[in-house]
Amino acid sequence: MSSSRILRDPQVTCQCVVMTDLSEVSAAKSGSFTVAECPAQARIPSHVMNEGGAEPEGVPQPQIDEEAIRQQGFDEGRQAGLDEAESRLGNATKALAEACRQLSTQRQKQLEGSRDDMLRMVLAIAERVVMVELSAHKEAITQTVQQAIQAAVSAEEFHIKVNPADLEIVQQHKPLFIASLTGLTNIEFVTDPGVTAGGCVLESSVGRVDATIEAQMEEIAQTLKEAIGGE
Repeated sequence: MSSSRILRDPQVTCQCVVMTDLSEVSAAKSGSFTVAECPAQARIPSHVMNEGGAEPEGVPQPQIDEEAIRQQGFDEGRQAGLDEAESRLGNATKALAEACRQLSTQRQKQLEGSRDDMLRMVLAIAERVVMVELSAHKEAITQTVQQAIQAAVSAEEFHIKVNPADLEIVQQHKPLFIASLTGLTNIEFVTDPGVTAGGCVLESSVGRVDATIEAQMEEIAQTLKEAIGGE
């Protein structure tokens, strides 16, 4: 069996040839052919003619929505810009929060330092005032001793240490000190240079009372710390 192949050249112009029955050809037409208009039903579709590779003529091409493409590009660029701005804003917010935290910490340290400086200044002034007051009023030691006696646990005998400069004054008031506390029969005053003038240390068989100037100033300092929120 033989096979045949039809080769089509897209550049070749096709014409429709109408074959006429030779028995019907007249004498005038003998030996000739005529080119006639090809009937519509006999025409070969154009897409068949172009199967050789040429683009079919008249076939509608898909439309590209350029506006949609532009809008998509705009939306993508806008979103990328928003993401970048959000990232930068987040970093800036974190940096600002850290700066505020450091500023708050530094301010707190400054306040604590100022508080301690103020406390030391107040205590220094108070101590100076106390010393001046004691120097001007030697009898202030009697009030200190009296307060120490009242603060002590009741006992028959007290040993009270005072500064040598205060010994004479407290000896003069000894009877009054003994009379101020029921059950107290004797008070022995002992000089101690380590005790600041104006203060005293009371000792007995049942306890001890530190009424020195230093102890009183420490108590004042503690009271001030508690008042201003210190530890």
